Amino acid sequence: MYAIIRAVKKDTGVEVIWQETVKREEKHEIFSFSELEEMRVYVDDLLARPGLYTVDLQEHKLYKSARFGDSF
Repeated sequence: MYAIIRAVKKDTGVEVIWQETVKREEKHEIFSFSELEEMRVYVDDLLARPGLYTVDLQEHKLYKSARFGDSF
């Protein structure tokens, strides 16, 4: 899992950006609004505080950090 460093709202969903640790490159993936709703991730919260979330590429899911309380 990777910590999200930025989130950008698009027409079809939210693009999340993280930094790959080995190559030190920024990577990104788009999550549709329906996917975020299914994961119970609030778009406004993700956009305002992207650092609270991590992305799991194998499962194509976002998780809110457990150290801040709510974990999804």
